[in-house]
Amino acid sequence: EGIPDASRALFDGNKEVRLAAAVALGRIGGAEVVPHLDRAVFPETDGEVQKAIVEALGRSGHPSGVSALQVQMVNKGKPVLIGAAVDAMLEIGDPAAVGIITLAVNPAYPEVMEKAVKAICLLDEAQGVMALTAYVLGYVCTWCVFYVNVATLHRWLSDAAEVPGFDPAASATFRSWMSTTDPT
Repeated sequence: EGIPDASRALFDGNKEVRLAAAVALGRIGGAEVVPHLDRAVFPETDGEVQKAIVEALGRSGHPSGVSALQVQMVNKGKPVLIGAAVDAMLEIGDPAAVGIITLAVNPAYPEVMEKAVKAICLLDEAQGVMALTAYVLGYVCTWCVFYVNVATLHRWLSDAAEVPGFDPAASATFRSWMSTTDPT
């Protein structure tokens, strides 16, 4: 009876009841709680309750929680929820989450980027190296745009794109950026 009662409580009019229900379902864990949490996360409007539901998805420990977390990250776009989703996916521990977590390695979410890179490194070392490279290069490029002239940045990126073993996706990204900026 615990899961059905807690599931109904996720839609209660009282915020404290919804928070308690999310925590309870997270403690129960397992695949059976994921659909209940997933159903409740989207209509929820209170940020604190949303975060508790996202955390409960992580505590469920079940890979099916990853897809619910992906949609939460993409649709809500709030850094605190994206950070909670990254933590939850790390807690689930499914390497398949790496592709989703890379969405958080985004300059639009500076407060989440470092957490996302660390999570990727812990879940998949090879992908972690690429994410860390993108993270560092993002900061280097930002610094260069503000403190070094664009022509110098173009030259550095052109040189970097020719290095053997350089990530082709990053190279294409850099070439695209360079084609849309004027080096003079």
